Amino acid sequence: MKITKLKNGLTIIEQKRNSDSVAIEMQVNTGSNNEKQKGISHFLEHMMFEGTKTRTTLELANAIESLGGELNAATSNERTVYYIVILKKHFNKALEILTDLIKNPLFKKEAVEKERKIILEEIKMYNDLPNHYQWILFLKNLFKNHPAKHPIGGYKETVEKITQKDIINYHKKFYSPNNMTFIVSGIQNSTNQIKKYFKDLQPQNIPIIKIKKEIKPKSQEIIEKKSIEQSHIVVGYQTVPRSHKDSYTLDIIRAILAKGQSSRLFEELRVKRGLAYHLGAECELNKTYGYFAMHAGADKSNIKTIKEIFLKQSKLPNLTEKEIQDSKNYVEGHILLQLEKNSENADWIGYWSLISLKQMNTYIKNIKKVTKKHIQRVIKTYFKNPTIIVLEQK
Repeated sequence: MKITKLKNGLTIIEQKRNSDSVAIEMQVNTGSNNEKQKGISHFLEHMMFEGTKTRTTLELANAIESLGGELNAATSNERTVYYIVILKKHFNKALEILTDLIKNPLFKKEAVEKERKIILEEIKMYNDLPNHYQWILFLKNLFKNHPAKHPIGGYKETVEKITQKDIINYHKKFYSPNNMTFIVSGIQNSTNQIKKYFKDLQPQNIPIIKIKKEIKPKSQEIIEKKSIEQSHIVVGYQTVPRSHKDSYTLDIIRAILAKGQSSRLFEELRVKRGLAYHLGAECELNKTYGYFAMHAGADKSNIKTIKEIFLKQSKLPNLTEKEIQDSKNYVEGHILLQLEKNSENADWIGYWSLISLKQMNTYIKNIKKVTKKHIQRVIKTYFKNPTIIVLEQK
């Protein structure tokens, strides 16, 4: 892996790999946690595809899709990414298209109004889908101070107030070279080409977003009735950011509970009792926050039993050394298989670049160090005072 930092602050990370494809990703180190106007990061991501000084929306997409490639983007709490996956022989074309997208957006007023309508429909859609809405409700109640309590897409009332000027100003503040990382997975020695396109960008003073200290959680259960065919439950806890030493242990606990058909939750809920079809556990570990949660969808009459199983199994009773070793093997295998895809590898690098690339390089090593004592201590430390969310059938 080769890391280069330009004079204007842009970081370029390249990794040569044996593959026919290449993935290029421009990561902007801002997301919903950086906002005063909730939803503006996501709104801006939409607007970046609404034409440039040289291409229409259709021309941007067709320039890549006509070559069999993919052009897309995503907004999260802490970063916004724009990426292209394409055959290596088309790298120069892809670089030129991504540059055009990043540097030359138009932000036309009529496009802003059109995208506003689309985003408001997107918000309605997520609120209508219980397996999405459960996470909005969960995070809203799990965190009291941390901005992760807000949905990435914002709220109807905040999105309605975002103006064209707001979007232009947000782009100017945060889309500067000293707040961006350009990642190339598949080829190396492309630094000079990238530099040619981005060296004229001027660094900006990036606003520092101060995050209030989070309140220690208390046990709570929130029940919301909805007109749905199936009830949904989430049981979870505040944990730690990714840089914390306990993050590796949390990954192993998540694997023990929900790595697939051989996991504890699958065995307890589906195999033994037939209580739920959709179930799992999430271990979200980012730069400034973390949480762990178990979830399932089931008939209302089974929710109480599922809650009891979640609370019991989160303590991992009768944990064996074989379970721990199998879960270590799973985490290693799952990660390495995913990273065979250049798109996943580029995004993995981008994610860790916000935290520590050195820590990324020792990730598997640290996973292998997790012991039963680590697991027991982490459970005792974090898995208390659960936040329980139930979306209940009326």
